[in-house]
Amino acid sequence: MANNLCIIVPHFGSDEDLINFVNRYKSLKSNIPLILGINNLVSDNLHNFLCAQNNVFFDYVEKKGSYSARNYIIRKYYEKFSIFAFTDSDCILTESYFEALSQLEDSQNQIIAGKIRIVKPDATYSQSIYLYEKLFELNQSEFETKKKGVTANLVISKKIFENQGLFNEDLYSGGDNEFCNIAETNCCEFIYNEELLVLHPARRSYGDLINKNTRVFGGWYTRYSWHKLPFLLRILTIFYSMRPPINRLKMIFLSPNSLYDKIRIIKVLFFVRLVRLLFHFKLIIRFEPCR
Repeated sequence: MANNLCIIVPHFGSDEDLINFVNRYKSLKSNIPLILGINNLVSDNLHNFLCAQNNVFFDYVEKKGSYSARNYIIRKYYEKFSIFAFTDSDCILTESYFEALSQLEDSQNQIIAGKIRIVKPDATYSQSIYLYEKLFELNQSEFETKKKGVTANLVISKKIFENQGLFNEDLYSGGDNEFCNIAETNCCEFIYNEELLVLHPARRSYGDLINKNTRVFGGWYTRYSWHKLPFLLRILTIFYSMRPPINRLKMIFLSPNSLYDKIRIIKVLFFVRLVRLLFHFKLIIRFEPCR
């Protein structure tokens, strides 16, 4: 199966982060090709490093956005592979991930979501943010029922791209969930595979958390075309961001965390809601989503 499958990874960030990702891939000694779509200008140092790697391929993708990078690679390698696995350059690959990929059966109508475990790499990462993201972010265990998955760990059969097209390049975030929603209407099979495991670092700082949530909310705002509404109706959409987070508060109180940790999670929750509310105001006045 490995001959029919490749791993596609978009990258926008530092050379060091991408080099670390590739080194992790190499350490696991997989024969599954790794194909990178890089949104940064490729430095000489990075170019020389990547050219020296076996089974690693890369392209500079000029159009901004991770979905643009993914689509570019899909188009380029469309005839060569029948299954495309997607992850991100800030994820940490595992032996279990490659074992699960090697055992996949070729199917023309499947989307498979793997497990994403939030981790705290070292003491420089905020414990409060780690606890918050561990509880709320990137949980794909209900993929088969909710039909929502993220490209941090998603495997898509080529036939599905033939039937419904590629990812929405107008989005900087949320294009994976949109793609899965469309696939659901086309009666695709949704499978959750817990052995298909990648690790994802929590956001290190509140600055990183701000960047992530403005990108995610901007993608959501774009996806539902609120920016196309008349100004007065756009003003009314602010009530969406002002709604009380009742379900999330309930999840916090029902979680096994200590009372002290629950308080820390609640503080992060309301910080995130404030960030999204302020960014919502900004999008109403001037629509310019962040990447």
